[in-house]
Amino acid sequence: MCYLGHQCNSQYLTTYTRSEGYTSDEEARTVFEGITLSQCADRCKAFSECQSFDYDSSSLLCELKTKSAEPLGSSKLLYTNRATTAFFQKLCLTTSFRCPSPFLFERFPQHILVGNAFEVIVNISLTECLSFCLKKNLVFYLRSVMFFYQTHECILNHDSRIISPHLFSNETTGKIVDYFDNICFDGFVQKNAIDGEKFPCKVFAFSDKSMKCHLTSESSSLLLATTNISRLNQAENEFSFYEKICLEDNFYYTSTKVNQIENDRWRIGKNAKIMCQWRKGIRIFGITVCPFTGIESECGLEKISISSHFPKSTSGAIFIKDHFDTCRLEFYQETVAKLEITMPTLRLNNPPCPGREIAPFVWSFVVVVQVNNLGIPELITTNDRVFNISCDFSRIFFENDQLRIKEFSGNIAHDQIRLAILRNGKPVSTVLMGEELEMRWTMLGDKKEHVGFFINNCTAERLDGLSPHPTLLTLIANGCIMEKVKKTLMPYPLIKTDDGYSTVMRIFRFDGSRRVRIRCSIDICAHQCSPVDFFIFLERGERLEQKAITGTLTIVDAEEDKRQLIQQITKKRLLKLRNTNRKITFI
Repeated sequence: MCYLGHQCNSQYLTTYTRSEGYTSDEEARTVFEGITLSQCADRCKAFSECQSFDYDSSSLLCELKTKSAEPLGSSKLLYTNRATTAFFQKLCLTTSFRCPSPFLFERFPQHILVGNAFEVIVNISLTECLSFCLKKNLVFYLRSVMFFYQTHECILNHDSRIISPHLFSNETTGKIVDYFDNICFDGFVQKNAIDGEKFPCKVFAFSDKSMKCHLTSESSSLLLATTNISRLNQAENEFSFYEKICLEDNFYYTSTKVNQIENDRWRIGKNAKIMCQWRKGIRIFGITVCPFTGIESECGLEKISISSHFPKSTSGAIFIKDHFDTCRLEFYQETVAKLEITMPTLRLNNPPCPGREIAPFVWSFVVVVQVNNLGIPELITTNDRVFNISCDFSRIFFENDQLRIKEFSGNIAHDQIRLAILRNGKPVSTVLMGEELEMRWTMLGDKKEHVGFFINNCTAERLDGLSPHPTLLTLIANGCIMEKVKKTLMPYPLIKTDDGYSTVMRIFRFDGSRRVRIRCSIDICAHQCSPVDFFIFLERGERLEQKAITGTLTIVDAEEDKRQLIQQITKKRLLKLRNTNRKITFI
């Protein structure tokens, strides 16, 4: 940090990190009452000795302090379990980024986001790490960052604890590490103010009856877990809930069910320009369902909702077949019952609500609706009904998973890389154990001549199955097939094709599961890539992006399943031969 005394010099931005529910053990040097958070931050900035401050939003109490908290300083960081109290640490960042909030990052001491790294930078300080996050955010849309104090490692993430709550953990294995949310991620709240006071408003609830307006800078993902919003829901259910969302501009989606919003058209994507509008949320304050009898599903990007409607008040349960213990909804004297499956959990090992990925991004669930009224919800009788529910996300993920490439000399846009396992030139997701198939990485888009890509590394991991989980198997490292893999699984070299790379892989699986996920890290470059250090390319401005792509395979090795799959493959080949008018003679 670059200070003049305890103040940032003119080349640096003075900002703060916020730690909700925390304080430090240092006694306050100066106390102010009845002031806003922005005013408190300004007082700390003006006070040459101020390094941190506590602020209580309920009492409007501001306490300025002269020490930084651990691990940056000597004072102890203490958890108070009071949601209205927060500790703010002063930082000097090398960035021109501006945000109306007095703090740019929400800090969570000793927490991590598992398995979500976009980029890892080593041997830098915390302030350099946060500055780098803000700078890179202008191109790559980074929502969070982690910093390991002992090793000086900076990990930048596309996702956050809100998007992937199942990956947010305090299991740090003894390491000193902090997780930070980039609260000014969208960049479109820079001029927000209320009565002249800077305030990055993201959510409001308004009552036409009482003419009351509740404002907050937090998203609904957080509010759903707080007691305040539930009290508001119970006491004043006439409130309408609105959330400001920023959706990017290269993909049109017209279904009102996906996001559960009243507007019927939104633009989604990640390449250049983001639209921000207000939506009326109906998740918190209820959904009006048309009265009819039957079952329906809503396939949303965040969750899948399965609703059963009854002609009269009914008791029973809805659950995923054979998974009553982990995925069920019991109901009593209801006419509508809804089971919700959170989308991110489907990729976990042993998910609570497992489904079957019958094709890439196409999920199938076997759902039981039990209505026997015997008081034993796990009991299945002939009165109960079993449904197969399918959700097809292939078009959404195919279009929304496009490469976001920085503009340069030709305005390249909407290129993407696809990883596929091919049998006779056709992509497959169900394969035979021991079968040799083509593994192909392909660059798509109309201006492929302007960009190149390099396969940095690829790993294979087991999906599903009981613990302990086997370690990752590295297939490719630094653009080369690993020697131990080359002998048994990938005996042929990587071959450069007109639009990418290709090799052959002998199908395998891990013990305990029939599903394998292959994950590859791809470098996107101007014109073409060379396998050299990533940071050298950043300085030269040639390496544009590093992207992770994945593919999931279901391996068939049971004799009956193998026989059925072979029959399907043979039937397709016969049909193809017949269509080409070739004569077939069986001996």
